Amino acid sequence: MNCLTLAATGTKEIIDEFKNSNILVIDGCNEDCGKKIMVMIGINYMYLRLTDLGY
Repeated sequence: MNCLTLAATGTKEIIDEFKNSNILVIDGCNEDCGKKIMVMIGINYMYLRLTDLGY
C-alpha cells in the first residue's frame, strides 16, 4: 500500500515502483484527483470512487 501523494511527486524511483505493481486507486474526491495523477504519470490502474458508493 502506498500513498498517492508519492506518485504525484514525480520521483522516478516511486513511479517505477508503481509501474511494476497492481494498482487500485481508492479516491474520495469528486474531482477524480487520484485518477488525474495516475493518468499524468502514465500508470495503469483500477479505480474506485468512494462517492459513487455513497461514502
